[in-house]
Amino acid sequence: MDFRLILYGFQRFLAEAEIKYDEFAGDSYVIDLDNLSVVASKHAEERSRRHVGQRGSGGARSGKISRESVMRALDRALPQILDDFANGELDNKEAFHVRAEQGNQPALNVIGKLDMRRGPDKMVLVTMMRKDDFRTDAFGGGRQKTYEVSI
Repeated sequence: MDFRLILYGFQRFLAEAEIKYDEFAGDSYVIDLDNLSVVASKHAEERSRRHVGQRGSGGARSGKISRESVMRALDRALPQILDDFANGELDNKEAFHVRAEQGNQPALNVIGKLDMRRGPDKMVLVTMMRKDDFRTDAFGGGRQKTYEVSI
């Protein structure tokens, strides 16, 4: 799914609507997908290499978490994440969880947060892990919104 198309449709909807959106109080953001960078924290980079040679559920080797797998998962979840952000259901810098099913491997879990501001926006990847029963007690009290995708 091309999120530029979703963003274009959303911008067109706002331009045609009769409601005056500039009368609402609070922060306003312009989401520029061409300049949205994805940045992995040092911890997330270390976690991506942690699984080399380990065995996952069912005895299958889970292997290194590839950048391609992470980007496919984020690409599938990003429209939902941005929709929730635009509707106020996900705050700026609030942690979220992307859980991606990928074949016979254990689920890929990515914890991230949006950092929307003037200038280039970014998505920060806090941690990642391949585990079917992943729990995230350390981020937001373990109550962050989960986005389930298949890659």
